[in-house]
Amino acid sequence: MVFYSERGGEFSLEVHDREADACADLLKRLTADDHVFFDLVAGPAPGEQADESFDGWLAARRATRDDLDPADWKSDDVPWVPGPYWRRYFVRISAARLLPERG
Repeated sequence: MVFYSERGGEFSLEVHDREADACADLLKRLTADDHVFFDLVAGPAPGEQADESFDGWLAARRATRDDLDPADWKSDDVPWVPGPYWRRYFVRISAARLLPERG
């Protein structure tokens, strides 16, 4: 069986007769999800706080937003709590590995 689980629920359940088919289904699902290739590096937090956290994460790696290809980072605003949306920042894992962390 392959399914997505959140808060105890099972979603998109598929039952396979063969383990190989289940593995192929799981791999397809994982690689189809864009978040698999990105790490959450800042947030969720109120917008200004998330912005500062992201810029701090970059500064610790001697980088700025301009040093990253636009396709290698993204942000979104999500309703985590009542009130203004909170912001998250994601960086492509392969791009993050190229940024040295200050020692």
